[in-house]
Amino acid sequence: MAVLPFIATAGCGGGNADQVDEPTTPGEQPNATAVDADDLIRRKPYMGVACRTPNHFACDRIGLAIYLREPAQRVEAQIDGRDFELKENDLSQGRDFTGYLQPAGLLDGSLELSPDASNGRWIGREHVSTVVTLWVDHADGEMRTTELEIGLNAGWG
Repeated sequence: MAVLPFIATAGCGGGNADQVDEPTTPGEQPNATAVDADDLIRRKPYMGVACRTPNHFACDRIGLAIYLREPAQRVEAQIDGRDFELKENDLSQGRDFTGYLQPAGLLDGSLELSPDASNGRWIGREHVSTVVTLWVDHADGEMRTTELEIGLNAGWG
């Protein structure tokens, strides 16, 4: 059964399709407490290709949705040394966050894809996953970090 993220913006690509989240230098979080992913995450994260044309990945953009057990003020993720911020979804009371990464490594990184359908499309026949590092800044001021492997889905939104 597919788990679909709660996203305020529906449709392929979600959010502002012209938005580009620039990679940043990996932030050091000296006060972050390392925890098991199950202590932070209440349900399976969702990561999918977030290009305007369904099942095409040339835009090299992914979306990531995280569902937390406890409310947070801020969530950051890192894939292949590239940090990006996730924004709180409306009405989630600080528990559901979504963010986009571009370039995401679909063309030449840990999420590198090869077409598996006609017209250069990727429909997810081959399992692709990567390690995602999360930093979660909780309302009580405590910063927690974890790493987890997340599988890539062929679609977003």
